[in-house]
Amino acid sequence: FAMAFEDEKANAELTIQEVTESFQLTSDGSTIRIVCGHGKTHGSSSSGESGCEKVDIVVPAGSEDRPLDLKVLSGNGEVTLDLGNAVLKNLGTNAHGNTDAILPATKGGTISLVAEEADDIAVTLPSDFAADEIILQADEDKISLGKFTDIQNGQCRGEPGTGLALLKLTSKEFAGSTGKITLR
Repeated sequence: FAMAFEDEKANAELTIQEVTESFQLTSDGSTIRIVCGHGKTHGSSSSGESGCEKVDIVVPAGSEDRPLDLKVLSGNGEVTLDLGNAVLKNLGTNAHGNTDAILPATKGGTISLVAEEADDIAVTLPSDFAADEIILQADEDKISLGKFTDIQNGQCRGEPGTGLALLKLTSKEFAGSTGKITLR
């Protein structure tokens, strides 16, 4: 996408063409990398207001012998993860935008979701999930445990060694406060 004044449609089209040319999908056998950059500024069509508005990526669910090791980076925009049926070894996200995730509690898995500029993180987990360590980093009044009222920050939930090794959710402070962390 690109934005421009109504009478500068041609400038927006130039920026969109450059965004399209920046899109790359590469694989080296174990890593798939997807990149979508910005176009250049043309008149009122600003580089910073261009890019890929929505990219859907479907990955295999993983298995016990081949769990997923995922890193998701968003330079600008929301991240939505539907991994409830996946087998995860590691999941790391770093987003400039809200994150909404449905996640499994794979035994021994590590999950770390980071919202860079006081954006919100909402996570749906199985009701019986276990984790050796749970770290929720946000302003205290912006953490909602939902149905998981037994969670204590920095502590274990469930029997150690039966679920996640680590669940860490971080909304970094921006302009004096953090975003919300919501567990569902």
